[in-house]
Amino acid sequence: MITGDQESREKEFSAAKEALDEALAKDELPSCALDEAGVQAQQARHARLAPSVTNLERQAETVLFAFSDDYDRQALEEMVAVEKQCCPFFDFAFNEGKRELTVGVKEEEMLPALEAIAAHLGARWVAQQNGGN
Repeated sequence: MITGDQESREKEFSAAKEALDEALAKDELPSCALDEAGVQAQQARHARLAPSVTNLERQAETVLFAFSDDYDRQALEEMVAVEKQCCPFFDFAFNEGKRELTVGVKEEEMLPALEAIAAHLGARWVAQQNGGN
């Protein structure tokens, strides 16, 4: 049975994915300085981290990701370092004790990029909340 919170999360995720798809179609997604190999390496880090996301919370211009005890610390550190270099419009804060990463954007027009990170890291968590694997 899907609870109200799960249904709300699913709607938020669907709306975010729709906004991301629309931004990509219009070529409005804030640009990233990574080349194709860099993008692939970053996507691999996202894939290593996604299974350990235990919670995702959205606020106006931030997304908070909570990670399990066994998260891939090296992948997280590398992902954040790369994002800081290629996408300086992001703000990152990691709470080591809580294993929580807060990702924000400095300007509202960068929200599609924030949604992209939420979609990459949070997709598996959203699927699990909705009864998927």
